[in-house]
Amino acid sequence: MRLPYLLNVSNPNRLSADSGFTFAELLAPALTDAGAEVTVASPVATGDTRVGFAPTTAPATKYRARFQPGLDGLIDLIRHTRPDVVVANQVEATPAIRAAILEAHADALIAGYCHYLPFSFADDGRLALDEALGALAIEIDLLTQ
Repeated sequence: MRLPYLLNVSNPNRLSADSGFTFAELLAPALTDAGAEVTVASPVATGDTRVGFAPTTAPATKYRARFQPGLDGLIDLIRHTRPDVVVANQVEATPAIRAAILEAHADALIAGYCHYLPFSFADDGRLALDEALGALAIEIDLLTQ
């Protein structure tokens, strides 16, 4: 099974603080152990030499890391790797990944996961978004019925 792993590193200068990179360091070798041919598409390679590496450009901001997946590069990667499954490190990129798969005339599935939930529960039971989201942070009332 051919499997490109799309990793958008948002902390290239502090990889130990980048949750996506931490998960890729764990998941890519495990997928390789399970028999997959894994290629990590990222600004930095993982530490396991059995895992392929397709270098990408580091995004300018953490927001671009999440919402600007680089459609042309995705199409090229999919044409080159001819994947069975594409792993999406950020579920926000799924529509662009699907568009790239269609444009590359490939027939791959998309697998994604959520390694970071940008909210927590406050003491009063309200759902509070992570303050790191800055101006985007809001609180949402939970439906308790």
